[in-house]
Amino acid sequence: MSKIIYLSILILLLIAGCKEDIKQSADSSLYYVDSQAGNDVYSGTSPEKAWKSLQRLSQQKLKAGDQIYLSGSNHFHGSLKFYNLEGTKESPVVITSYGEGRAVIESGNSFAVLAQNCKYLKIINIQVSGSGRLNGNTTNGIELINCRFSEIDSIKANGYFYSGIRVTGGGLLVAYSNVTQRSAVLNVQVDVENEYDKTKNATLQYTLVDPDGETVFSKSDADQTIPAQEFSRFKQQFTIVEPRLWSTGRPELYKLKAF
Repeated sequence: MSKIIYLSILILLLIAGCKEDIKQSADSSLYYVDSQAGNDVYSGTSPEKAWKSLQRLSQQKLKAGDQIYLSGSNHFHGSLKFYNLEGTKESPVVITSYGEGRAVIESGNSFAVLAQNCKYLKIINIQVSGSGRLNGNTTNGIELINCRFSEIDSIKANGYFYSGIRVTGGGLLVAYSNVTQRSAVLNVQVDVENEYDKTKNATLQYTLVDPDGETVFSKSDADQTIPAQEFSRFKQQFTIVEPRLWSTGRPELYKLKAF
């Protein structure tokens, strides 16, 4: 079977915060950012020596295994951009919160996080907030473009013109339509790359998990033949019966995985 591009993405963009067990490799670094107590002249390598701004963080060249910790419940103004950032399966690049609560990136009329042509990037347990479509925002909150083997998890997003999270090219794209209390239509698109030097067949397995961790469905695609060093696009449409709809009082969240 061909090597499968894998993304775990949250559909409804809100879930209770959770502690991620992240392993650090020997040559990787931890960077801390604290908008209240930090200072951009510090080293950024401990909570006591945290940087203050996203601008300082953006100046740091990141490598596989590096982990970025944004102080929980702090508000950070600006955006983060990542181009051609390459983690590995064993040592992904991680962006997450530490301490109490989610860190909040307030990006105004722009995006909060933009990643393009990256590998093994994890964005976990943060909140992104735009100025709102009526106040000038014309972007997505978190956007991954042609990013492979990456993961977005435990995200809260609001105030963006298009989507809180958008993933395009080289990964998993999820959209939902015709949402009512009786049913919702889930549209899934997955790009799969054959990295071998000969033609391979690929089959995708889709698993949807409800907010309680129970499997809603687990279904497979038909085999597709993918020529060597080329991509193939899988498309599927699923109906969710009596979906648990999101609200501020009941922040329900589903998780979809394709592998």
